[in-house]
Amino acid sequence: MIRAKAAFRVPLADGGDVRLHPISPEDAPGLQAGLQRLSPLSRYRRFGRPLSRFSAEELRYLTAVDQRRHVAWGARDLTGAGEKGIGVARFVHLEDRPGTAEIALTVVDAHQRRGLGALFLALLWHLGRAQGLRRFSGQVQVDNAPMLAILAQLDARIEASSADCIDVSARLPESLDGFPDSALGRRAREAALRLSL
Repeated sequence: MIRAKAAFRVPLADGGDVRLHPISPEDAPGLQAGLQRLSPLSRYRRFGRPLSRFSAEELRYLTAVDQRRHVAWGARDLTGAGEKGIGVARFVHLEDRPGTAEIALTVVDAHQRRGLGALFLALLWHLGRAQGLRRFSGQVQVDNAPMLAILAQLDARIEASSADCIDVSARLPESLDGFPDSALGRRAREAALRLSL
């Protein structure tokens, strides 16, 4: 079982290894460096605007988290030199929607399609269920076709939409058997099972 403040090593689907760890203020330089390894398109899709550098206030928000109302974990690549950060997953409880948290995942472009997204989903599922969460929500730009395709595999539903963004939410499965029967759903379930051991 995952302990809320303990880093651990886990294999990826492609045979590589990552270290998952809870984010803390000491990770601020790594997040700043990781932003530079995201393509301009990935930055825009994650943050909704062109972004070349985090402000001090943004870094505080992203790293000074309580791991309860705002949960954030990072992944470091153990197969390369220097254990560089390659992704971050987080959720933030929504005060006006008990049992629901807003979710965000970021994976550095060079490390996408390695299975880290499914692993992050499994990790957040474990941590969210432990806190009694029932749904994850998020905003996606209307032109972000890859993310919309991913959300469709997770049985996400559209809550609202505008000219720029779509608000979506997805139910957290109550058990491993409740993961969607889709390619991503099966990969996330397999990752969740590995994290349960």
